[in-house]
Amino acid sequence: KMSCSSAFAPLINLPIGVESDKSQPPPETSKALVDALKDSGFLLIQTPLLTTDLQRESLKAATEYLENSGSSSVITHPTDPKLYTMLGSAEDCASASPVLAEYLQTMVTIKTAILRCIAAGLGLEPSYFTRLHNENNNSLRIIRYLAGTIETGNRCREHSDYGTITLLSTDG
Repeated sequence: KMSCSSAFAPLINLPIGVESDKSQPPPETSKALVDALKDSGFLLIQTPLLTTDLQRESLKAATEYLENSGSSSVITHPTDPKLYTMLGSAEDCASASPVLAEYLQTMVTIKTAILRCIAAGLGLEPSYFTRLHNENNNSLRIIRYLAGTIETGNRCREHSDYGTITLLSTDG
């Protein structure tokens, strides 16, 4: 039986090693990833590349940064009930927290694996997209949605993401 969430966003298992130029992405993973993106544009990734401990520590570090850093880059949105900041480089992440720097690097590794699988799933050389993403211009956007009420409604309103891939990690 397929759940609503898996029908909308299929679960793809991304093994370790796919991100490496020394390995060929598994054909079944590449096909599943491309098929998922063709249907809804969304998918869930399960991978040992992001450990539960790193995710937990990253969420803790992100919360700490948003609540206690005093940084002028932390913004309370005027109409949405959220705090957010954009850490635009690996250096920004490292200055905010070593854990956030490690998290960003892990997400870059996952992004590389996904791009390699997409290329292979489309019948291209696995490095096709990663060669186009070698400028290292990744950023980490940290958002904390504040407690809402029934009147608050959808706390993630319509918006446009930018860039090729948006990787979202949640606390739930």
